[in-house]
Amino acid sequence: SNGDGTGDLAGVTAKLDYLADLGVDALWLMPITPGPTYHGYAVSDYTAINPDYGTLEDFKALIAAAHQHHIKVIPDLVVNHTSEQHPWFKAMLAGDASYQNFYRCGDQAVDGNWGQVAPGKYCYYSFGPQSGLPDLNYDEPAVRSEIKKVADFWLNLGVDGFRLDVAQDIGDGNDGYSVAWWQEFSTHVKLMKPDAFIIGEVNYDNPSDSAKIAPFLTGMNATFNFPLYNELVTAAAGLPKDLLATLNPIRAQYQAANPDFADGLVIGNHDRNRIASELNFIDSKIRRAVTWQMTLPGTPFIYYGDEIGMRGGHDLQGDPHKREPFDWYAAGDGQGMATMTKAVYGAEAKNQIPFDGISLEEEQAAPDSLYHYYRQLIHLRKDNPILFNGHYQRVGTPQGTYGYQVTDSQADYNLLVVHNIDTAQSRDLLVTTKTTELLSNKTYQAGDHLTLPAYGSVILRTAASAVPVETGAIPDDAMDTSDVTLDIKVHVPANTPSDAQLYMPNSDDGWDPTTITVDPDTTLERVDASTFHIRVTRPRGTRLEYKFFRGSWASSETDVEGNWTGNRIFLFVDDQSSVDVNIQGWRDTNFKG
Repeated sequence: SNGDGTGDLAGVTAKLDYLADLGVDALWLMPITPGPTYHGYAVSDYTAINPDYGTLEDFKALIAAAHQHHIKVIPDLVVNHTSEQHPWFKAMLAGDASYQNFYRCGDQAVDGNWGQVAPGKYCYYSFGPQSGLPDLNYDEPAVRSEIKKVADFWLNLGVDGFRLDVAQDIGDGNDGYSVAWWQEFSTHVKLMKPDAFIIGEVNYDNPSDSAKIAPFLTGMNATFNFPLYNELVTAAAGLPKDLLATLNPIRAQYQAANPDFADGLVIGNHDRNRIASELNFIDSKIRRAVTWQMTLPGTPFIYYGDEIGMRGGHDLQGDPHKREPFDWYAAGDGQGMATMTKAVYGAEAKNQIPFDGISLEEEQAAPDSLYHYYRQLIHLRKDNPILFNGHYQRVGTPQGTYGYQVTDSQADYNLLVVHNIDTAQSRDLLVTTKTTELLSNKTYQAGDHLTLPAYGSVILRTAASAVPVETGAIPDDAMDTSDVTLDIKVHVPANTPSDAQLYMPNSDDGWDPTTITVDPDTTLERVDASTFHIRVTRPRGTRLEYKFFRGSWASSETDVEGNWTGNRIFLFVDDQSSVDVNIQGWRDTNFKG
């Protein structure tokens, strides 16, 4: 807002009209508190505003204006750890008795996640000592009290809830401990603001992990559905996936834990490749992912810029490139446009290319753009509230399609969503009763034929509970899920220690170093001085995210500029595949933060 090239709170306030017009009901703000890193997840003061973003008065003005636009404000709450610059950590190091138990510390290093902070004193870091993020100690009552005071501070300013960062890490592997804390925290918050919305980042990725996620909903309104994310993205990429067969059992488990739960639907965030990059910039596949997200039950979360197809994370772009400034203008520059500098982010923007068709200015002027499609689906969803919590059931639409009906006993209409899963051929639907196709706003009568374009979708609204097209048996389109194999050859940089052992943390194994480093299936074998090898077997259709480290997050791989790399991604399709990986740097020698 002030022309300094840094996005700020006043700038967000100035763009609330845009968000309201898009159809946004709530704004999740990634960390706005002071801290030493570009991403903000290293907090040095829980009750202040990062001066780059403005002042507390700017934040109060944003909340007031957002509420006038009927938009809720939900800040990120990062309380698993602080930065080493936090006064609590400094006071502990200075010997202040009041803070000696605020962090998980001891007189020796238990493993590579423990770092020496003073002679004879070691502290635990969830993300390794190189991160500079020491873990708070929730065995200490004073820590719990202080975090509740932090929540009170922001609630008194008018926030509408919190997004809880790495919620499962509070117990450092003991999920029951984490759940108990969030129950205590939620009880405190709800006493002050009964309608506060609390959503947790619980990082489990497999559909089978839903049983681990469900208990967290006893202390939260919602969690992000990462198990569905993997399946949804794989389906959008073109593999036959029965998403309702995955989703309905997950929702049943969540509902048993919390009958009023909300399901956080995501197709991207700041930790993952942007959806456009994930799907190789193929417009039809991006739209399919968006259509899935907007027609499944739950509460969709949109990562800023995804609505215009911003790119980031492909070709192993480092972490900063998933957070590039929103592209407002065709020329990639203009009034109020933020800039990304190497001095702050450790990298310069790679994906803001002038006149590439990926900017709000260009897409607002193009009626068939991704922006307009997003906006249409958001408003369509709000006009048809059964999409949030209706009953979803697959129906027997023609071979080569995937159809599901959405009903609600309290509604006088139903919806039928049909996706053509064939990328080359159109499909024909025979209409059996009067219905309206909501994307085209066309009405069809019984006997009409509706053509579903290759990889296209339709959303049919029909009175009462009638299925408006001819149906039969559910197609036998289940994919072959027999095991297939990936051979990975890993080439390491010259500064790799000669006695190094490499491991492969991944989305299937929970990213937990204590598990990864003792599992032969995630341990690489050395081929020669600079090469390692691992063979990975998974069921066909599995989407695996992975990266490499030398035993802990303190020694994980970085990009050539020393930033976090994006996760490597592989989709298991062929019987036998192989990839060559070139690691560019290590956190303990190259890391920028």
